[in-house]
Amino acid sequence: MHGMDLRKLSIRNRKRAFIYILLPSINVVNLEIKRDIAIIDQLSKKNRYTPEEKRELYRIFKTYNVSLYNWKELKSKMIIYPTSLILSQGALESGWGTSKLFRVNNNLFGIKAGRQYKSYDSIKDSVKDFILTLSRVDAYKTLRKKVNNGESPKSIAHGLTRYSVLGKTYVRKVHTMIDHNGFERYDKKTR
Repeated sequence: MHGMDLRKLSIRNRKRAFIYILLPSINVVNLEIKRDIAIIDQLSKKNRYTPEEKRELYRIFKTYNVSLYNWKELKSKMIIYPTSLILSQGALESGWGTSKLFRVNNNLFGIKAGRQYKSYDSIKDSVKDFILTLSRVDAYKTLRKKVNNGESPKSIAHGLTRYSVLGKTYVRKVHTMIDHNGFERYDKKTR
Protein backbone atom coordinates (compact mmCIF):
# COMPACT_ATOMS: atom_id res chain seq x y z
CA MET A 1 0.00 0.00 0.00
CA HIS A 2 3.06 2.25 -0.28
CA GLY A 3 2.72 5.23 -2.55
CA MET A 4 -0.72 6.41 -1.50
CA ASP A 5 -0.85 10.12 -2.24
CA LEU A 6 -3.70 12.24 -0.93
CA ARG A 7 -2.09 15.55 -1.92
CA LYS A 8 -3.96 15.73 -5.23
CA LEU A 9 -7.36 15.73 -3.51
CA SER A 10 -9.23 18.84 -2.39
CA ILE A 11 -8.97 19.46 1.36
CA ARG A 12 -12.51 18.23 1.93
CA ASN A 13 -11.99 15.04 -0.10
CA ARG A 14 -8.55 14.50 1.45
CA LYS A 15 -10.08 14.56 4.93
CA ARG A 16 -12.81 12.12 3.87
CA ALA A 17 -10.28 9.80 2.22
CA PHE A 18 -7.97 9.96 5.22
CA ILE A 19 -10.76 8.94 7.62
CA TYR A 20 -12.02 6.30 5.17
CA ILE A 21 -8.60 4.62 4.90
CA LEU A 22 -7.85 4.84 8.64
CA LEU A 23 -11.10 3.59 10.22
CA PRO A 24 -10.84 -0.05 9.03
CA SER A 25 -7.30 -0.32 10.45
CA ILE A 26 -8.37 1.23 13.75
CA ASN A 27 -11.28 -1.21 13.98
CA VAL A 28 -9.07 -4.25 13.28
CA VAL A 29 -6.45 -3.17 15.83
CA ASN A 30 -9.17 -2.57 18.46
CA LEU A 31 -10.65 -6.02 17.78
CA GLU A 32 -7.20 -7.62 18.18
CA ILE A 33 -6.66 -5.81 21.50
CA LYS A 34 -10.16 -6.79 22.71
CA ARG A 35 -9.45 -10.41 21.76
CA ASP A 36 -6.18 -10.35 23.73
CA ILE A 37 -7.95 -8.75 26.72
CA ALA A 38 -10.54 -11.57 26.64
CA ILE A 39 -7.73 -14.18 26.50
CA ILE A 40 -5.95 -12.57 29.46
CA ASP A 41 -9.19 -12.26 31.46
CA GLN A 42 -9.78 -15.98 30.94
CA LEU A 43 -6.20 -17.18 31.54
CA SER A 44 -5.61 -14.98 34.61
CA LYS A 45 -8.21 -17.12 36.42
CA LYS A 46 -6.44 -20.42 35.70
CA ASN A 47 -3.55 -22.14 37.45
CA ARG A 48 -2.49 -24.51 34.64
CA TYR A 49 -2.16 -23.86 30.93
CA THR A 50 -2.10 -25.93 27.79
CA PRO A 51 0.96 -25.43 25.52
CA GLU A 52 -1.19 -23.24 23.25
CA GLU A 53 -2.37 -21.12 26.19
CA LYS A 54 1.24 -20.72 27.34
CA ARG A 55 2.24 -19.49 23.86
CA GLU A 56 -0.58 -16.94 23.94
CA LEU A 57 0.44 -15.79 27.43
CA TYR A 58 4.08 -15.37 26.41
CA ARG A 59 3.07 -13.53 23.23
CA ILE A 60 0.77 -11.07 25.01
CA PHE A 61 3.07 -10.37 27.98
CA LYS A 62 5.99 -9.88 25.56
CA THR A 63 3.93 -7.59 23.30
CA TYR A 64 3.29 -5.23 26.22
CA ASN A 65 6.81 -5.57 27.73
CA VAL A 66 5.41 -6.85 31.03
CA SER A 67 6.97 -9.52 33.27
CA LEU A 68 5.17 -12.84 32.95
CA TYR A 69 2.20 -13.21 35.33
CA ASN A 70 2.20 -9.54 36.38
CA TRP A 71 -1.53 -9.47 35.57
CA LYS A 72 -2.25 -6.06 37.09
CA GLU A 73 0.42 -4.24 35.08
CA LEU A 74 -0.52 -6.09 31.90
CA LYS A 75 -4.21 -5.23 32.23
CA SER A 76 -3.38 -1.56 32.85
CA LYS A 77 -1.37 -1.45 29.62
CA MET A 78 -3.94 -3.14 27.37
CA ILE A 79 -5.80 0.00 26.37
CA ILE A 80 -8.41 0.69 23.72
CA TYR A 81 -7.28 4.15 22.64
CA PRO A 82 -10.14 6.43 21.46
CA THR A 83 -10.62 6.56 17.70
CA SER A 84 -11.00 10.36 17.88
CA LEU A 85 -7.47 10.64 19.26
CA ILE A 86 -6.01 8.24 16.70
CA LEU A 87 -7.62 10.23 13.88
CA SER A 88 -6.55 13.57 15.38
CA GLN A 89 -2.95 12.58 15.98
CA GLY A 90 -2.70 10.82 12.62
CA ALA A 91 -4.05 13.91 10.84
CA LEU A 92 -1.70 16.22 12.76
CA GLU A 93 1.40 14.07 12.37
CA SER A 94 0.89 13.21 8.69
CA GLY A 95 -0.74 16.41 7.45
CA TRP A 96 -3.91 14.47 6.65
CA GLY A 97 -1.86 11.81 4.88
CA THR A 98 0.22 14.20 2.78
CA SER A 99 3.59 13.85 4.56
CA LYS A 100 6.43 12.07 2.83
CA LEU A 101 6.80 9.89 5.93
CA PHE A 102 3.26 8.60 5.43
CA ARG A 103 3.45 8.31 1.64
CA VAL A 104 6.76 6.43 1.65
CA ASN A 105 6.75 4.59 5.00
CA ASN A 106 3.06 4.30 6.01
CA ASN A 107 4.19 6.08 9.19
CA LEU A 108 1.17 8.11 10.25
CA PHE A 109 2.34 9.16 13.71
CA GLY A 110 6.00 10.12 13.34
CA ILE A 111 7.09 7.05 15.32
CA LYS A 112 10.85 6.55 15.54
CA ALA A 113 13.13 3.67 16.46
CA GLY A 114 16.13 5.46 17.91
CA ARG A 115 16.86 8.32 15.53
CA GLN A 116 15.30 6.73 12.47
CA TYR A 117 11.64 6.97 11.52
CA LYS A 118 9.97 3.59 11.35
CA SER A 119 8.60 2.11 8.15
CA TYR A 120 5.45 -0.01 8.12
CA ASP A 121 4.05 -2.53 5.64
CA SER A 122 0.52 -1.20 6.13
CA ILE A 123 -1.56 1.52 7.74
CA LYS A 124 -2.81 -1.11 10.19
CA ASP A 125 0.77 -1.84 11.29
CA SER A 126 1.34 1.89 11.85
CA VAL A 127 -1.84 2.19 13.95
CA LYS A 128 -0.97 -0.94 15.97
CA ASP A 129 2.59 0.22 16.72
CA PHE A 130 1.31 3.68 17.70
CA ILE A 131 -1.15 2.20 20.20
CA LEU A 132 1.50 -0.23 21.50
CA THR A 133 3.88 2.70 21.99
CA LEU A 134 1.26 4.46 24.12
CA SER A 135 0.59 1.16 25.92
CA ARG A 136 4.19 0.31 26.76
CA VAL A 137 6.15 3.53 27.30
CA ASP A 138 6.32 4.90 30.86
CA ALA A 139 5.90 8.49 29.62
CA TYR A 140 2.24 7.62 28.89
CA LYS A 141 1.35 6.10 32.27
CA THR A 142 -0.99 9.03 33.06
CA LEU A 143 -2.60 8.68 29.64
CA ARG A 144 -3.25 4.96 30.24
CA LYS A 145 -4.72 5.71 33.66
CA LYS A 146 -7.12 8.19 32.05
CA VAL A 147 -8.12 5.61 29.40
CA ASN A 148 -8.65 2.92 32.05
CA ASN A 149 -10.74 5.34 34.13
CA GLY A 150 -13.03 5.92 31.14
CA GLU A 151 -12.22 9.63 30.84
CA SER A 152 -13.18 11.62 27.74
CA PRO A 153 -10.82 11.73 24.74
CA LYS A 154 -10.03 15.40 25.43
CA SER A 155 -9.15 14.57 29.03
CA ILE A 156 -7.03 11.62 27.88
CA ALA A 157 -5.18 13.96 25.50
CA HIS A 158 -3.69 15.74 28.52
CA GLY A 159 -1.54 12.62 28.91
CA LEU A 160 0.19 13.45 25.60
CA THR A 161 2.42 16.29 26.82
CA ARG A 162 5.49 14.08 26.32
CA TYR A 163 4.41 12.82 22.88
CA SER A 164 5.68 15.96 21.17
CA VAL A 165 8.27 18.62 21.89
CA LEU A 166 5.32 21.02 21.73
CA GLY A 167 4.02 19.68 25.07
CA LYS A 168 0.80 21.43 26.11
CA THR A 169 0.58 23.17 22.73
CA TYR A 170 0.38 19.71 21.14
CA VAL A 171 -2.50 18.82 23.47
CA ARG A 172 -4.31 22.01 22.40
CA LYS A 173 -3.75 21.10 18.73
CA VAL A 174 -5.22 17.63 19.35
CA HIS A 175 -8.25 19.21 21.10
CA THR A 176 -8.76 21.62 18.19
CA MET A 177 -8.49 18.75 15.68
CA ILE A 178 -11.10 16.72 17.59
CA ASP A 179 -13.51 19.66 17.85
CA HIS A 180 -13.02 21.08 14.36
CA ASN A 181 -13.60 17.70 12.69
CA GLY A 182 -16.20 16.23 15.04
CA PHE A 183 -13.98 13.18 15.56
CA GLU A 184 -15.67 12.11 18.80
CA ARG A 185 -18.56 10.77 16.72
CA TYR A 186 -16.25 7.92 15.65
CA ASP A 187 -15.61 6.79 19.22
CA LYS A 188 -19.04 5.22 19.49
CA LYS A 189 -18.59 3.27 16.25
CA THR A 190 -15.44 1.47 17.33
CA ARG A 191 -16.22 0.56 20.92
